Amino acid sequence: MGTVNLADTHPSDLPELLERRNKTAVRLHDHSFLELSYILRGEALHTLDGQTTRLRAGDYVFIDRGSHHGYRALSDSYDYFDCLFLPQVLDPALAGTVHLSAVLTHYLLHLDRRLLADPAHLVFHDENGEVLTLLRQLQRELSARPAGCREMCRCLLVEIFLLSLRSIADTDAPADTPAARLCSYAKTHFAEDISLTALAAAMHYSLPHISRSFKAEVGMTFTQYVTALRVSQACRLLADTALPIAAVAEAVGYHDMKCFAAQIKARTGFPPAAFRRRHRGNAAASFVAI
Repeated sequence: MGTVNLADTHPSDLPELLERRNKTAVRLHDHSFLELSYILRGEALHTLDGQTTRLRAGDYVFIDRGSHHGYRALSDSYDYFDCLFLPQVLDPALAGTVHLSAVLTHYLLHLDRRLLADPAHLVFHDENGEVLTLLRQLQRELSARPAGCREMCRCLLVEIFLLSLRSIADTDAPADTPAARLCSYAKTHFAEDISLTALAAAMHYSLPHISRSFKAEVGMTFTQYVTALRVSQACRLLADTALPIAAVAEAVGYHDMKCFAAQIKARTGFPPAAFRRRHRGNAAASFVAI
């Protein structure tokens, strides 16, 4: 059992798409990236973290960073697509993010994290071929590398995620929970001084109860969620505008420059000025906010 890494020469802000033909088995391994694996032809047994699932043509799975998985053909052989990517492909602000759940609770893809709480039991089926069409388009983008390739790849991956999770959310949508209402409020008020104590009182819940339920549903504390929103928007402003760094900090709700710089570095690995130099013109802000 070994660890697979992306090639050192592969850009960290682009996905890598591999098409494998006539495979009979793939030994158990883990990897340092996220993966979407799509069965093109045939049938295979997929083992993920000790649990085995039967996959057929049109089935696909998401595999988390660090998960151990492998395949064994049930037919003579099988063909599959592997889409490998780091979280920063979706947004530079996600650099350093470890797990898929953090990606799903990001500004771009804020969906109920419970949808992928147990990936070993979650198999998607591409009923009408939409996901395969998007993967083929992704393949063409990566082959030709036209202008705007990074942004197009990002949009295609977001669409794949949304189509996949919508198929579950449509039939298994969570209720309008207090946590969902808090998330909605935070998305439009994150630049303000938000008090969870005041919000809990306005919703007629105790602070301990609302804190526990929010973390259980979203996977992080309310403070961490607001911080993630602020840092994500700050990264967009740093990359796509000429606003002074102090003005960016103010625009996303930080009045202490040391605190602002520390949060940016903690989430991206770079202080604000270095992040701006690295990502200027990379259209980090040109995403659809979900």
